[in-house]
Amino acid sequence: MSDAVGFDKKMKVQTDSLAKKENDINKSTAKLKKINFENKKLTNFKSMQGKEMDNAKEFVEKKNEYMGLIKKKKDIQRQIEIAELEAKKARRILKQVGDTTWLQHQQPEMA
Repeated sequence: MSDAVGFDKKMKVQTDSLAKKENDINKSTAKLKKINFENKKLTNFKSMQGKEMDNAKEFVEKKNEYMGLIKKKKDIQRQIEIAELEAKKARRILKQVGDTTWLQHQQPEMA
């Protein structure tokens, strides 16, 4: 009976972990979409570089913002990669635990 309780606790922990990792992936994906939108705006601004700029200070600020967004984009992409790997690992563990349970239920009881 204690094995069943332990198994239930382990399954709950694994399921919670998987749900958290999937939530992290969704949040990171949303952040990435926002950064891509900002990046697109700044890319359009960057295309104006060749044109005469009225305000050099504004240009420097926009350029710094652009570079910061590129860094954020790379960071979030890496976070997504890590979260996807962790979610994949959690799914594999859940599958292995589930397969083991299935096998235990299929074995005939010995008298």
